[in-house]
Amino acid sequence: MMTTSSPCLLRRCLAPLSFALLLTVPALGQGVAEAPFARLTEVVRELRLPAPRLELDAAELAFRCEQSRDAYAFLFEVLESRQVPAWEEEGQQTLSTAQADLVLAALSLAPPGRVQQVRDRRLAQVQLENDLTPENFAQASANARLAAIQVTSILGSEGSIGLMLELALIDGEGGLSTTGERVLEDSICRLLQSNPASAIGLELSKMDDRLVTPTLRALGRARTPGGYAFLEDILMWAPEHASVATAQLRVLGQSYNHKQNRRLSKTLVDKLDSLDPRYIITVCLALGGLRSEAGVEPLIDLLAYEQEYPEGTDGGATQQQVRDMAHWALVEITTRRFGPEPELWRLWIKEEQRWLQEDSGFWLARLKSREVGVAAEAIRMISIRSFGRVELAHAIAEALAVGPAEIGPMACGALADLGCRSVVGQLTVALGSDSPTTSEAAWSALQRLTGLHLTNDPQAWSRALALQDRE
Repeated sequence: MMTTSSPCLLRRCLAPLSFALLLTVPALGQGVAEAPFARLTEVVRELRLPAPRLELDAAELAFRCEQSRDAYAFLFEVLESRQVPAWEEEGQQTLSTAQADLVLAALSLAPPGRVQQVRDRRLAQVQLENDLTPENFAQASANARLAAIQVTSILGSEGSIGLMLELALIDGEGGLSTTGERVLEDSICRLLQSNPASAIGLELSKMDDRLVTPTLRALGRARTPGGYAFLEDILMWAPEHASVATAQLRVLGQSYNHKQNRRLSKTLVDKLDSLDPRYIITVCLALGGLRSEAGVEPLIDLLAYEQEYPEGTDGGATQQQVRDMAHWALVEITTRRFGPEPELWRLWIKEEQRWLQEDSGFWLARLKSREVGVAAEAIRMISIRSFGRVELAHAIAEALAVGPAEIGPMACGALADLGCRSVVGQLTVALGSDSPTTSEAAWSALQRLTGLHLTNDPQAWSRALALQDRE
């Protein structure tokens, strides 16, 4: 991983700006707000706590910015100083989270070019101010860079995530402050929620090690599908961050790419050999979130987990926590609600494996029948299985595409029951079915599998799932 970025980054980003342009930046100060910013200040000051009127206030703020010269620069300074100017007889306010969200929401409604220009002007001005004393540049520019990170998160242009990470730390800084870590995490999360494709720009080899944790947490909060590749890299090449990365897999759940799920599952199963029971618990959570069938047999073994602990430590409680989490993961993966007895689970897995080897071929052949009754019976028998589900789900998805139209609703319901996200492409196609019942069943299945709640519109679902790699 790289260490820190350099002030030359700002020069590269801002090279097109002329010195004359820098001189147009207003010196707003933080005294009592004066016209034309009085109403802007009033709107921001009124919103001290989260409120349902955020969108209304953001629209008003954006409208008033259009009427006021240098209003966007004023809002940037509010973010930079984290202070709302005094107004009438009231003193300054410390900018609250809700107020910062209001300012960013208003800026997101503005012409992107104008907002970017304000950001770049301010960064160039800070660079100019510090050129003579580069040793003080990091400290003096920190607030401006944090405000620039926040503004960049709502611009969503190509390369945004790389710029945000480079602005977060520069030479001379020992690490992120608590505020800096929070701002970076919130900003990356905001960017990924509005533009999931930004996750593609995450490259571990180019990232400062101190920025990995807030980035990982943002991936989990944003539930960004494009983040799986980054998580794979972390687990493979950055074991010091494995615990945080593994925790995000519990939140993200299955990848839409079943090959990626298999790779992640194999990596996680290998980590069950850890001597740290707390990390084993985290891995169990991730395996449950991924619904990893590769983890079933190792998790069954963990139901009898034992480890020697130094005398005087509460090893018994820790051992029970590992067993409890392994049991939770088994239920989550298989949907079977057996008790925590290993013997029962071993009997179950033995029967599931026998069915796949000896009986599945018969039912998969009948699934291809053109007779509705035969195909429907096969769907019913396959959908109740709780092991080998990826292959079974793809077989049903194929029947949905080429089988009798009458089996459509049942096939969609079975795909939802089997719980494999890698079939969402076929379900999106089924949304456009001529059969209203098939279309409705596909819509319901998509919502169950993805957790998304979109309209019954194939194009809307195709756009939302466009980033998913469904090999």
